[in-house]
Amino acid sequence: MGSETYQALRAIAADPHLWIGASALFLGFAAGQALRAILPPRVRTAKTGRRRSRRIARAVAYLSLALLFAACLLVFSSRDALSPSVLSVDAVAPYAAVLGAAGALAGAFPLAAGLPLAALAAAAAFAARATLADWTLYRSPGTIAKLLPYEAGPSSFRGELEVAGPGAAAGTRLVSMASGSASICVDTLEFTGPLGLFARLLGPEASKGWYSPARRYYRAAALVSPNASLGRSPGVLAAPNASPLFLEPPARLDWIDALLPLPEGFGLESGGALARAEILGSLAVRYRSSGPATPLVSLQSVYFALDEDREPRISARPAPSQGWNER
Repeated sequence: MGSETYQALRAIAADPHLWIGASALFLGFAAGQALRAILPPRVRTAKTGRRRSRRIARAVAYLSLALLFAACLLVFSSRDALSPSVLSVDAVAPYAAVLGAAGALAGAFPLAAGLPLAALAAAAAFAARATLADWTLYRSPGTIAKLLPYEAGPSSFRGELEVAGPGAAAGTRLVSMASGSASICVDTLEFTGPLGLFARLLGPEASKGWYSPARRYYRAAALVSPNASLGRSPGVLAAPNASPLFLEPPARLDWIDALLPLPEGFGLESGGALARAEILGSLAVRYRSSGPATPLVSLQSVYFALDEDREPRISARPAPSQGWNER
């Protein structure tokens, strides 16, 4: 437990977006306090001078912390993390500007602006954590599902599908399809830049994995066949002559569908084109893909693996990757 916590803290500290964000936020605090100290008060009292002195002192303290966090950026972040290909100015500049402006408002008006902004940030963090709770962190290539056909023929099969966990679809269920071959469709979320940092802090398994520019989560979405006919409602399983067979969706999938909508039916054809949606200049990307359908033989298990690729595709393997059911 201690080593996992240490690893998680090291991974978070290695992310340059943490220090850039903290520096911009406290620089905003300093600017807000300095502005309040400069502006003339509406009513002068005996305490006016002391309030001004305290605000100047707080502005200097916040500025010192901003400079300290800027120094931490150079101390803790690796050279690779600071490369232009990872630390994009196009993504960092708006991120720092938003946090700096929020800090300035909170510093200048702690009650009128600071409290609402803090409440808004807490609500956003809660929503993000709840949205990602039932997704599985992608750590390395490996097998994510096993299909054992009890009965398989040229035009149909019946068997058992086991999906590795954790995740909303993890577990074993009976499935049947009007097809002699099948594959797995996988939904993938990938966060980079500042959103990669927030995904690590708020997503599941925060202590897993060393720092990487992208944070990826996936879920097994459906069992598909070459002649899949769309229009099946999510959550319906083991119904003959119905394909694709959608697995249990994670909680609040509607939020992801609203932010990152995919074209209806795209990515659900076995071996077909990959479906892709992105927002905020590719800081958040969603993929949906299905591997080529594998012919099924009675009582011969088929293992489906999620491979490492920029646009992950699904492949079938005759034997499992080591420790696949612990993913």
